[in-house]
Amino acid sequence: SLQAELNALLAQLAALQAQLGSSTVTPATPVPTSSSGQCPSLSRALRQGMSGADVTALQNFLASDKAIYPEGTVSGYFGSLTQSAVQRFQAKHGIVNGGSPDSTGYGLVGPGTRATILRVCSSSSGAPTTGTPIGACSLGGVTVASSDTHTFYSTTQAPLGSSCAAYALTRQCLNGTFSGNAAYQYRACVESEGSSCPADGERVAHGRTFTFYSRETIATSGETCAQYAQTRTCTNGVLSGSNEYQYLSCEIGFSCSLGGVTVPHGQSRTFYSQAATTGSCATLAQTRTCKNGVLSGSSSYTAPSCSVGGCAIDGITLANGSSSTFYLAQNIPATEQCSSYAQTRSCSSGVLSGNTAYAYRSCSAVSSGACALDNVVVPSGSSASFYSAAAAPAGTTCSSVRQTRTCTNGSLSGSNTYNRASCSDTASCAIDGITITHGSSATLYNAQSVAYGTTCSSKAQTRTCSNGKLSGTASYQYASCSVNPPTSLIPSGSQFAAALTALESLLKEALLELDSWF
Repeated sequence: SLQAELNALLAQLAALQAQLGSSTVTPATPVPTSSSGQCPSLSRALRQGMSGADVTALQNFLASDKAIYPEGTVSGYFGSLTQSAVQRFQAKHGIVNGGSPDSTGYGLVGPGTRATILRVCSSSSGAPTTGTPIGACSLGGVTVASSDTHTFYSTTQAPLGSSCAAYALTRQCLNGTFSGNAAYQYRACVESEGSSCPADGERVAHGRTFTFYSRETIATSGETCAQYAQTRTCTNGVLSGSNEYQYLSCEIGFSCSLGGVTVPHGQSRTFYSQAATTGSCATLAQTRTCKNGVLSGSSSYTAPSCSVGGCAIDGITLANGSSSTFYLAQNIPATEQCSSYAQTRSCSSGVLSGNTAYAYRSCSAVSSGACALDNVVVPSGSSASFYSAAAAPAGTTCSSVRQTRTCTNGSLSGSNTYNRASCSDTASCAIDGITITHGSSATLYNAQSVAYGTTCSSKAQTRTCSNGKLSGTASYQYASCSVNPPTSLIPSGSQFAAALTALESLLKEALLELDSWF
């Protein structure tokens, strides 16, 4: 057994050196499958990256046909050359001629390919060959001496759910003739692995179990994906459970609302930077996608529609060439007239004439003694909050620019600097390609990658958005972090080839020493 292990190590060395392009070790000479009975015995599925005696047997079989395996390398390692040979064999015998090992089995030695290998090999090696002992029996690539027995099978592939033992029969050679039922003619049998199941654009292998969901997206507050989950198992092409559960993934995602329209999570819609234009609306368009309640793209694109020629103002569209009266304010002091705040504006190819401050369709005077400011009416004796800016400075709230002003018989107390009725302090924060809404938090990192053996948590900090300003340390600026792969401890190039050569020399010396023991 020690000698066999040493021989196997030499075969693996040959495969590694072939991949490095080294000629230090010459690959083993192919042993073709012949009519003398060298059919491969394959009991498992084989694919690229595997090794073993069954891979060697497979390579011996493939090498017998130069059109299928012109390289003819027999190393015991299933590499890219072996996979290409398997693909040529599958195409030649009508098994499969396209796809990949995972999608169609192209290049994978599965049950169908193994059965075809046994059939092809058995059909080409069924007749007795020159040199067969007198009285011996030959069948399915196996030669059995007279009086000896061998187990044969009535099929090369057992049906799903059954074992090859149910199709086996031990037959005895009696002076050139096998005893028993002639239907048991195959030297080997493989058990069916079952068909995979199509699922959500992918395939689930036979016998595998996955969690499926009846919804891809959950958009209702308080719900979880677990409420819509079901465990389903693939059995020979059929998934258990309800077909309602058809998705392999589920995520939480809220819709977005803008300009009076709702965009569902994961979907996109075109928005415009202007509702009306004299040119082309296409130049004012941007496609924005909703992701969990936040629209991608620029906040300048807010209009859900765009028209050419007309003029949009205060909720109406003024027809091209028409005119209308607009006002500087909707509410004015009781002692004044709306005519003093009026201006006639005309629409010409999407552009309104006049002062843009005259933007209101209606105007009315407040009751006697009341105060009017920025379209807000404050009765005499009452108070209201006014602001010195339409938006609070980043990182602050509107309270920092707010003043309470009291109306006394038509006159407002306080500073006239505080002349705005509203203020915004909910600006979102953009960093490293992501948007964090006001009041929300996100984990950010001060490095995009860390060394193998460490974790990104040591580089993380939770930062909160407050009106366009993020809390925490500015160096934590990356939205993601990954762990670097381990550094290979194996030398490359000529150093690796030299090491393999030295190991080969030691193994050969061990073999010589082993021979001397006997």
